[in-house]
This record gives sequence, structure tokens and C-alpha cells, in this order.
Amino acid sequence: ILNNIIKHSKATEIRVSMKSDKNGVITEIVYNGINMTLDSLTNLFQTELKYFDLRLELIKASVDYGVNEHGESVITLNISTHER
Repeated sequence: ILNNIIKHSKATEIRVSMKSDKNGVITEIVYNGINMTLDSLTNLFQTELKYFDLRLELIKASVDYGVNEHGESVITLNISTHER
């Protein structure tokens, strides 16, 4: 994810934060570049996304894409510590 943001979003600032709780680990990536929605990522990186989805499944994770109140792009990666 970070590699694609650096290479393609034209961001001048990227912030990464992580927190954990009894359910797992949440990683939030906030950046001020071009918003990488799931649709735009699918169009640009179809092959890479296929492998990204497989990796998410292997580690019991999900990803959400959005925009915060400041217009910055936000990607949230949730990694579960529980069996599914």
C-alpha cells in the first residue's frame, strides 16, 4: 500500500498510525495525494490487487478506503487476531 501511495498518489505527506486491542491490529494510513479508491486501484493495479487480496485473506485482514474531514485520503487496514 505504501509503495503505491509513494509511486502514484503525488502525496507530499503520509502519516501511519497503528493500534491494537483484543480483536486485532488497526493500521491507518493518511495521505494528502490523489485518492486511491478501490475502483481506481482496481483499474491501475489489477494484477497486484489480486495478490493483495490473497495476502489479506491469509492474515485475516480487511481494508477500507475513504476521505477524512480535511480531504485527505485514508486507508484503514484491520488485522484480526481471532480465527474466522
